[in-house]
Amino acid sequence: MPTLATLPTRKPELELAFVAHRPALTQAMELTGVVTVTPEQLLEHGAPAQLPDGAAVLITDIVPFRLRGRIATVLDSLLQRMSRDGSAGLIASAAPGARQPFPQATLEAARHLDIALLVTTAPPERWEGVHDAIQQHRLMFAERRAAQLGSLVQELPAQLADPRAMQRIADWLASAAPRKFVEGCSGVEVEVAGAVEGFFG
Repeated sequence: MPTLATLPTRKPELELAFVAHRPALTQAMELTGVVTVTPEQLLEHGAPAQLPDGAAVLITDIVPFRLRGRIATVLDSLLQRMSRDGSAGLIASAAPGARQPFPQATLEAARHLDIALLVTTAPPERWEGVHDAIQQHRLMFAERRAAQLGSLVQELPAQLADPRAMQRIADWLASAAPRKFVEGCSGVEVEVAGAVEGFFG
């Protein structure tokens, strides 16, 4: 799945670069999409009332040193909202060769909230379709995982008759890293959520 850390290499045409602090948590977070806003929209309406979990926020149409003054206050509210909603990171557009556009207060707030800041020097048209492409990739990934889960369910009757296979399944599930635990057949706790792909991969 795409993450904020892999997006610069997956999409080099976006000309993305991290600014200063690079929090490991948000870098590894699954990227669910891109929410695009302009400075004018932020000044008029403030930070969005709600942001999708795992989304990156892209601020477009920024001229050099535009993120100063009143917009800096709005950026603080935006970062607070992003932290609350579990956003992946904040991306600002900038002219090639220009200094990064974030004011010092924003850099410090992002570091405090552990939110990644990035700059893109690509023209806005290169970002067209990026959100939809991420959504399509996530859908294909979910369909593949569902098919793998179906295969596992179909194989379970035969596997249940083989004690060695059952132990192998239990050991593999225990080595996965999902969220919930259930009591395994061998009497040990095993992790099961999201634990399909590695068994058949």
